[in-house]
Amino acid sequence: MARRYPRRLRSILQDAIPGQSLELQHTVYFDSSLWEELLHAPGEIPSDIQAHEVSNIQYTSGTTGFPKGVMLTHYNQVNNGVLLARGMCCTEKDRVCIPVPLYQCFGCVIGNMSALVSGAAMVFPSWTFDPGATLNAVEAEKCTSIYGVPAMFIAGWDCPSSPALT
Repeated sequence: MARRYPRRLRSILQDAIPGQSLELQHTVYFDSSLWEELLHAPGEIPSDIQAHEVSNIQYTSGTTGFPKGVMLTHYNQVNNGVLLARGMCCTEKDRVCIPVPLYQCFGCVIGNMSALVSGAAMVFPSWTFDPGATLNAVEAEKCTSIYGVPAMFIAGWDCPSSPALT
């Protein structure tokens, strides 16, 4: 099963490339020798990065219901983080629990970037959503806010370790 996932990603990427104006310069897959090389590469940030260059491609069905790749720029992500942090009045005193997926804008931009630009602590309870781990993290880390969708909050209420049930 672990080897099927990268192959699916390859297929998705190949389907997304035709007809796009975005020219990929490098593609590194988890199961390739380039992955190990990337892990051990020096962590230097190229000096020629431009604010309006694409830095993140996320798949979404958005409001249309049809899956598509959405290209986010450095500016787009940082600006959204600034505006969201300002609107939510986030400060360095906040501790944000982020159990939502980082491959979606909710986790990547709303979660990470709004905390990053405001100085708030980011709390990641587990690799995938786990209601018990999320509740434990909120309590142990004294989180001031938690992100989630209705199904996640319902799962928390139904969790045997939920403070509401004890």
